[in-house]
Amino acid sequence: MDRDQWEQQHISGLHEEDLWRYYEAFSNNYSSYYEEYDDEEFNYATFSDKSLEYISQIALHSNRRDIVDYLNGDKVEGEVVVKYLADLLPQKEFEEIKDEWLTDVGYETTRMRNIATREEYEKEVMYDVSSGGGEYEIEIPMDDFIEIVEKENPLTFAEFLEMEINPEIDLENSYYDAGYYNSDFTEHIDNMDRNLKKLAEEYSDGSLVDYHNRLMEFRKLLESVGIEVTSSPWRDGDTYTSKDGRISFLEKELDILEGKIKFTYDGKDHQTSIDDFVNWAHNSVLPLQYESRKVIKGILKQFVLKG
Repeated sequence: MDRDQWEQQHISGLHEEDLWRYYEAFSNNYSSYYEEYDDEEFNYATFSDKSLEYISQIALHSNRRDIVDYLNGDKVEGEVVVKYLADLLPQKEFEEIKDEWLTDVGYETTRMRNIATREEYEKEVMYDVSSGGGEYEIEIPMDDFIEIVEKENPLTFAEFLEMEINPEIDLENSYYDAGYYNSDFTEHIDNMDRNLKKLAEEYSDGSLVDYHNRLMEFRKLLESVGIEVTSSPWRDGDTYTSKDGRISFLEKELDILEGKIKFTYDGKDHQTSIDDFVNWAHNSVLPLQYESRKVIKGILKQFVLKG
């Protein structure tokens, strides 16, 4: 029989919405599909003792003793650790850690769900299928075949294919019950350890303190020219927009340590140094008072001296 015939529920036993699960699970070819979790899944991340130690080191490099005390406490919650990690790291580096973790658990969840799908189908199917060259074959023992024919009395093979061969098989529950959370794989934890160790070593030079100081100064600059946070989608960090809407940028496009920023002005993309950014901001929020300009220049001067 051809694929369309086999896919009929009374033959394959599968609902239409379960067919893609079957093909993904039984495909002999590598599939580019993997489960894509939302950012919020990272709130449920588990951290090894090594990862917590590396985060403590990063917190010390940031003069955040409060975070160190929390991590050394009796009750450490993953969601709180994630929040502290987002506070400590530059947006780009936090996103890299989070995205790699989400990719790792997404691939593992897909693997576990394919295994669960195969096991469930093989357990429930009465007559299994084999395929090749676009043709599908179901092997039915002769005694069963005779019993079916005697009971239903089909006159042709076409009529035989209209009869129920496999009972209904539900793959949905077993599919969604499986995931990285009931797997013994550790790749997501190992990669987290490796990434945090690297950052703890990189920031031992005190540059993270400089980063937070500059970020605070830059936010003062934004406040001086009337650019405010308008939204805070986690994936991209805070979104900043001028009151007239002409200037906007994502926090992830801000490179504090390199003194560079990418932003849009009247819908067009631009990249410039932070100290030149004030000219764009000035054009957006005119008229600026003379004293406000002096404040801005003073803040920018600190960037130039530290750069």
